[in-house]
Amino acid sequence: MNKDMYLIRAVEMATIAAYKFIGRKNKNAVDFAAVEAMTIMLDNAPIKCRIIVGEGELDQAPMLFVNQELGKGKTLTYDLAVDPVEGTYSSTYNIAGSIACLAAAPNTILKLPEMYMEKLFVGPDLQDAINNEDDFITNIKTMQKMKKHNDLIDIILDKPRHQKIIEKLHDLGIIVRLIGDGDVLAAIDVINKEADFVYGIGGAPERGINGSISIKCWWQY
Repeated sequence: MNKDMYLIRAVEMATIAAYKFIGRKNKNAVDFAAVEAMTIMLDNAPIKCRIIVGEGELDQAPMLFVNQELGKGKTLTYDLAVDPVEGTYSSTYNIAGSIACLAAAPNTILKLPEMYMEKLFVGPDLQDAINNEDDFITNIKTMQKMKKHNDLIDIILDKPRHQKIIEKLHDLGIIVRLIGDGDVLAAIDVINKEADFVYGIGGAPERGINGSISIKCWWQY
């Protein structure tokens, strides 16, 4: 079996394990089932992986924790960023939008602390418009010039902390698509050209998955 398929199988089994807990309003049960399944699959694979972005450091997670090494391979194959249940709330209440996801790369995934941070995700067609030295509004105006229209589509979490940002987006003519949870899935929508960018303030681990390269695997609940 191609070594990449072991990663895909780990994501698939995390989804299958969590499925029976969907809609039971017990997010810990959903999360534990997915984490356990992904851990078992990765630890029994004939490759060696190291977790760079994993389960919550603040919670001292017993599985898929940062720097944990998994697999039976002799040499390190991949660094991993994992989120066995991205969108826990959605799966807990049987709302569409949760996924199991994993990103893998050969020693190139950025390790991020568990904190909130400003995040902007764009597709390949707009990457040249982004300057990290510029503020968010300047970057948006540059994207609008590049696409030659104002009504770009942004996906943003519908949270109180984003209300002023949403107002600014409306003032700029941006079409705003609100979501309740899951900005990794939102980033996939950008890659699929269903939106132009994702912006907001959210968890750093999800940024690690969004920004990782090489192999990306996801499986929707």
